[in-house]
Amino acid sequence: MSDEGWTFEPGDGVIEDSVNHKTRLHEIYTIADPEYTGRVTVPILWDKKRNTIVSNESA
Repeated sequence: MSDEGWTFEPGDGVIEDSVNHKTRLHEIYTIADPEYTGRVTVPILWDKKRNTIVSNESA
């Protein structure tokens, strides 16, 4: 995690974004909802067919 939140930048335990090819997790939330201004959390489950976040619940 950086000053700008969660990233996909190379590091221990980091898996690159091979679906949307973004470098910051907030970019993924913006793909799902261009008007989103809330908190960006992990994990997320991404629907590749609908191009959106299906869940961001960790429980």
